[in-house]
Amino acid sequence: SSGINAEWPLRPGDECPEPTNPNVWLEELPPKFCGVLPFKGRAHPQEKERSEELLRGLDDAGIKHDGKWRVAQFNPPWCIPMLRYNEIIVDLVDYVEPPQPQE
Repeated sequence: SSGINAEWPLRPGDECPEPTNPNVWLEELPPKFCGVLPFKGRAHPQEKERSEELLRGLDDAGIKHDGKWRVAQFNPPWCIPMLRYNEIIVDLVDYVEPPQPQE
């Protein structure tokens, strides 16, 4: 394994062709809650400072996480860096969504 994974999330109802390459597969994952830190500009494989900021913020808020962060990049490579939208994402552990206020 090269240590690099790529994911393309699909919305419910989206269709995707069956992969022809044995190194590519489709996998349905259950919904989960994640902590997210958005940022603009170029994303680098080792976003250590931003990931530490996200993990520290979750720790300070008392929100449990698995500590395994990843980078999500939403724009094509030719997009101007200052217009790029990216996120640092970490899965939350035992998180229960707080009740929404009733209107």
